[in-house]
Amino acid sequence: MRLFWMTLLLVSVSACVYHGKEPFDDRFSALPQEAFDSLGGPFRAYVLSARYEDGKNMAVVFVQDGSVHTGDTIELVGYGFQNQKRVISGLGAEGYKVDSVKAGDVEIFWFDEDRDSKLVKGMTFAKTGTIGSFSVFEAVIHMLEKEEGGRHTPFFNSFRPDFYLNGTDVNGKVLLQPGYDMVMPCDICQLTVTLDQPVALRKGTHFVLREKGHMIGTGYVHTLIH
Repeated sequence: MRLFWMTLLLVSVSACVYHGKEPFDDRFSALPQEAFDSLGGPFRAYVLSARYEDGKNMAVVFVQDGSVHTGDTIELVGYGFQNQKRVISGLGAEGYKVDSVKAGDVEIFWFDEDRDSKLVKGMTFAKTGTIGSFSVFEAVIHMLEKEEGGRHTPFFNSFRPDFYLNGTDVNGKVLLQPGYDMVMPCDICQLTVTLDQPVALRKGTHFVLREKGHMIGTGYVHTLIH
């Protein structure tokens, strides 16, 4: 069991380091660029993987901002969770417990919770009251050229790519602004995104547009729509 979690940690850390060097290489997109642009705010982290064992929920988590300690109360945001608080019962794995984690760390979080209170990949842990859960927002996107690995053809209204947010793909659709009939490869434009499920977002959150597992563009949240 310890080997399982250490393997996940090593994979996550390797992805983090490599992505810092090659932010637009789709093979190493395990962490969004925002993770390296926004360090220093209130505690915020997202779940890379999670499971339930021996009466505890535990998750491998990447800490984007701030710091947190064992015994602190945090808030679960996204994927049906909003304003639900949990107390961190432990940090680290068997044999190397830690008292706190900070921005840039990849660590295991433990919670004394029932099996029905499952954690979900892509869910956000945050300091209470600092981030909300949204499914609709206006975004500015930059589509890649064909030579960069982007689409060969334009897309139209109601196009449904995956939006790589908080360490996982979230399906959604786009609504083009008035006056736009299509978006071509290499275009930069503003549009409205509706995700299939709410996730933790704030203005400026960066994301990757993906189609069939390949990156076709990048973007950021311009305006949150309640």
